[in-house]
Amino acid sequence: MEQTATQSTFRYWIYFIIWLALFVYFVFFNEQEMHWFWATLPGVITNFVFAMKLVDKK
Repeated sequence: MEQTATQSTFRYWIYFIIWLALFVYFVFFNEQEMHWFWATLPGVITNFVFAMKLVDKK
């Protein structure tokens, strides 16, 4: 039982890291299209909340 809970949060941590990398790219390395960084915020915030188990997803 404990292993399935760990696997589900691991998936959200991976998604969070991917979204965070995109966010960092848009903020620091993509100077011409920097205004698109806000499009990555929902992915960063949502996956962080699910990974930390702050919301019970059913």
